[in-house]
Amino acid sequence: MSREISGKTLIVRTVILMMILLTNLVLTEASELGTNLVNNPSFEEGWNITSDSPSGWTKPDPHWKGTLSTDSYTGNYSYSLTTKTTGGWSGVLSNSIEVKENKTYFVRTHMKCENVKASHIKIEKFDSDNNEWLELIQVPGGQDGTFGWTEYYAFIEIPEDITKIRFILNAGYVDNKDAGNATTWFDDIEFIDPVVVNPVRYETELSLNMGESWQISDDLALFLDDVTRESVVMSLIYRGYPLVSQVVNKGEYTTFEYGGDELLVFRLDDVFNATGAEKAWLGEVLAGSVSSDDVVAPKLDITVSSPEYAYKGEVVPVNVSVVNRGEQGFSGGVEVVVTLGGGHRVSLGEHLVLAPGEGNKWLLAVDAPEKPDEYTVVGVLRTGYASIRDEDVVVVKVLNPAVTTFSLGVREAGGIRGQLTLGSAFADELVDWDLPVRVDVYLILEKGKKPVYSEEVVARGRSTDFFIPYERFYQGDGRYVVVARAGGVEDNEYLELVGVDFEYDPSEESLPPTIDGEGLQTQLLLLFMALVAVLTIRNQFYRNIMPLRLDLAFMGGGTAVTVLAVLLSLNDSTIRGIILLSAGIFLFILRRYDARMSGVFSKHSHLHDLSSLIVIFMAGGFLINSVSLNTANLLVIGIPVAYGFALGLSERMR
Repeated sequence: MSREISGKTLIVRTVILMMILLTNLVLTEASELGTNLVNNPSFEEGWNITSDSPSGWTKPDPHWKGTLSTDSYTGNYSYSLTTKTTGGWSGVLSNSIEVKENKTYFVRTHMKCENVKASHIKIEKFDSDNNEWLELIQVPGGQDGTFGWTEYYAFIEIPEDITKIRFILNAGYVDNKDAGNATTWFDDIEFIDPVVVNPVRYETELSLNMGESWQISDDLALFLDDVTRESVVMSLIYRGYPLVSQVVNKGEYTTFEYGGDELLVFRLDDVFNATGAEKAWLGEVLAGSVSSDDVVAPKLDITVSSPEYAYKGEVVPVNVSVVNRGEQGFSGGVEVVVTLGGGHRVSLGEHLVLAPGEGNKWLLAVDAPEKPDEYTVVGVLRTGYASIRDEDVVVVKVLNPAVTTFSLGVREAGGIRGQLTLGSAFADELVDWDLPVRVDVYLILEKGKKPVYSEEVVARGRSTDFFIPYERFYQGDGRYVVVARAGGVEDNEYLELVGVDFEYDPSEESLPPTIDGEGLQTQLLLLFMALVAVLTIRNQFYRNIMPLRLDLAFMGGGTAVTVLAVLLSLNDSTIRGIILLSAGIFLFILRRYDARMSGVFSKHSHLHDLSSLIVIFMAGGFLINSVSLNTANLLVIGIPVAYGFALGLSERMR
């Protein structure tokens, strides 16, 4: 009895072992796009009770719970995982897949999610050197939220020394706790060894109008030539030249080959052949690429060149050249189109014949935009099947715009050296200047300014240097002012020139070195305010004190001006001082010998106070005009102090 039971047990174990072995065989599925190397990619082969996972898949963690679902992308089943956790992933592993290093494969996956966070499908590579699995790519990367069935795809080039990969279907955790559990569905997991060479592009769906092309790569395109009720004529175009043309029937897969290699495979889903609105709809479009060395055809290259810059509103000359670098001649109608900035366009058409190695050139003129900026110049050569393009860049500038800022900087160095700086409402790199600027030089005199030189300087940039040597304008040491005018804007700057001997020795008629307009007003204003303050304080605290006598005010001020003028050899100022002194002596004599006039001069009144203050202010002004700036500042302090002492002395002399 025990032997019989043992025999049955052995049979059962053998059957189970065979089922496991059969279940885990690496099966492949062929499709029009290529061979899918994933075992049980659509989960149609049932459930492995032993591994508690779909056949051909295993669970890294036995606690994860997944199930086959009838909610599928295609077929009867998908694989779904539900979790209530708020962190981490759960999922299943595919069997390892043998791959070839440096080969490009096509990956396509499908996923549906409900209230998930970070659901994704990971592809790992096996590092044989370290005996470990490492992440290669995610298709897709982490997905969040709730959404229906979505297709994802990628092209993967296998790194060197990698011969095995595997999939991990990672279901994400709960995104919103209030919305319940998180569920992720997986279906149609494909790792395809593609039928096309060098796969570069894939579209699930694609529509083309008749006469329109779908660009596969820079050189290769698919062109829709014609549409009938149940079929279309399509061409594979290489740089505007048809490599392959063939009829494609509705509902069928079609492969385009060239040189023994498959370059394109797709399914024609539908057509529409109404006149003027012909259109075709394609599905599962997988395209490869071809090396230019493998193509025997005309190879048209276009080159566009434009000036580095142009001015707004002008005509921009654009050179367009085309060369046939292929091994076959080209003959056909072409259109050459040039656009500038997207809005300005010019074109021409002709029949072009080019033998291998030959070229042609066109010169097209396009209007520059009104707005200064950097623009892209696009040149397109349109053949009957495709468009070949090239680009260049042109900067549209403005010449001599309205001057918004203008500054002048000058210094003495062998004459007058200066720099003119212009500004406008545009960026500096968008502006060119060729603007005449008038530069005038004046010698400042006591009674005004004398023009001594004038010239026109052409500003050819934002900053322009100029130089005026001594021999053109110099009329001795002194104060000069340089005035520049450009575009209705003016600036000026003063210079105190010392000449070639580097010693300041101005002529008698020139303005002393302390005077520069604003400085004169400041010193005199401060002096006047100080004198008024002294007189006000005196009147506030000593109301009965006699005013400063006018004869003493004239004599004191005249003496000070005369002495300083003689010391500085200032003839005009000496005369002023003598006049003030003489007026004081005359008033002194008049007061001395005329009692009635003496009473008038000594009478206490605000008019007498104001008269004496004005005399002191006039004398002080002459003194300030004749000394250096530092000395002038001291006089602004010293004269009011002396005035105060004089007021007190006047009371004692009464």
